[in-house]
Amino acid sequence: MRIRLFTLFLIVTNTVFAQINIDSIQSIVSSNVSDTLKIKNLLLLTEYCQDNSKNKCVEYLNQAFAIAKKSDYKKYISEISNQLGMNYYYLGDYKRAVKNFLISLEANKSLKDEVGIASCLNNIGSIYIGQEDYVKALEYQLKSLNLRQENFKKGLGNENDIAMSFGNIGQAYFYLKNLEKAMEYYNKSLSLSEKTGSKERVALMLNNKGSIYAQQKNYEKALQYYTKSLQIQRELNDKQNVAMSLNNIASVYLEKRDYANAIDLFNQGLELSKQNGYLDDLKTSYEGLNNCYLGMDDFKNAHTYLALFHSIKDSIYNSENSTQLNEMLAKFDTNSKEQEIQILQKDQDFQRYVRNSLIVGFLLVLIIALLLYRRNKMK
Repeated sequence: MRIRLFTLFLIVTNTVFAQINIDSIQSIVSSNVSDTLKIKNLLLLTEYCQDNSKNKCVEYLNQAFAIAKKSDYKKYISEISNQLGMNYYYLGDYKRAVKNFLISLEANKSLKDEVGIASCLNNIGSIYIGQEDYVKALEYQLKSLNLRQENFKKGLGNENDIAMSFGNIGQAYFYLKNLEKAMEYYNKSLSLSEKTGSKERVALMLNNKGSIYAQQKNYEKALQYYTKSLQIQRELNDKQNVAMSLNNIASVYLEKRDYANAIDLFNQGLELSKQNGYLDDLKTSYEGLNNCYLGMDDFKNAHTYLALFHSIKDSIYNSENSTQLNEMLAKFDTNSKEQEIQILQKDQDFQRYVRNSLIVGFLLVLIIALLLYRRNKMK
């Protein structure tokens, strides 16, 4: 079965909400206040429910986006559509995810926000991971990394963004079965994340390193890293990544044919995913339980979970959505290539202009020199 890795987007924290009255925020949103104040309060509500209900987050974000679009607030359009893209991604709705990432990208381009552009390139690369087009994913993650490193030299962005790119490049290499390069980039991300104090990303990289050891069938080492990751995710109360970690640990027990532990852990992950609507993790749990019961020759339960697995898979990857998504990505990619060609052509035109100017200048100097020579000779 396919190992689940953590995909890195911008991380939204919710540590400020212990003293916030949700009812009072909702009343502000419903009152006759400025559009800016409504958007800010909707974003507060979004962050508050981030770990509890992605669907509720999407509801608040869509309200905020409608207000921002009506008032043409480009900065808010960029931020909100990016967050919508992340939430749709985690809900398994890749079509809406990529649509919002592209909206965010266009807004960032109009604002000339290089940090925002790099973030969108990162997120589009992650969509390609979801589509299992790992070569394209690597291409966009490398573009994002290069831009983030250039930005950092200019004093823009931060090292956490670079650590994020390192992790996602490692993920692309992992799925391309280049485990050596994957480990190299995971270690870069882990080292930088420890330096910046990002516990979230440290946990993510520990998980992803565990996946490399699992792929190499070094199960004890894999369990060691997965367990460390799970411990941090629980401390952070990151329910989605807890579900993913539980599934990954269960997968190791499945490989070891320890079906009792595997079933227990898959079921724990399943409950979390059901409560919070994490479709991709739900799919992983159903697939794992199917494999467990097959290994135990319990074909009745195996069939039950196989049917549930296919129902979730079909809801995420139905052919119509996949076709539309691929068309959107292909159109975006074509437009990007055309823009790159136009930039290159402009650059070539400039170089040609400089070259021609130098040639003309040289000829003029030569002509003047010959005239002076002839004049001196006549004397």
